[in-house]
Amino acid sequence: MKNNFSSNFSFLRKQKGYTQEEIGKKLDKDYSSIGKWEKGINSPSMEDAFKVAELFNVDIADILTKDLRFEDNIVENNDKLFEIGDVKIAFYGDFDYSKASDEEKAILENTIKSIKKNIDKELDKDD
Repeated sequence: MKNNFSSNFSFLRKQKGYTQEEIGKKLDKDYSSIGKWEKGINSPSMEDAFKVAELFNVDIADILTKDLRFEDNIVENNDKLFEIGDVKIAFYGDFDYSKASDEEKAILENTIKSIKKNIDKELDKDD
């Protein structure tokens, strides 16, 4: 079973808009320790892992074993989530859809509609 703590921790921290230093203060850890956890260089103690799970209101088993970037309950709360028809899209990283130009939004929307149309065609073929 893969340990997903480092990627989940980094994802959750960024999703909430915390810096490594801010998380370090909340957990009574140096920011460099937080960076090492995120890079997978070091792992937190179980006590610290439980504190992280509590801080982000995530089950300890989920933060250790699941890829939370793709969990519905995390995506639903993502402020970078938008919908085109019945398709939900969540952006991660530095891209902010709300600050995209109209042209960028149109390109994204047309691309997503095209992909969805092709998927729907393929699914209809299988029926």
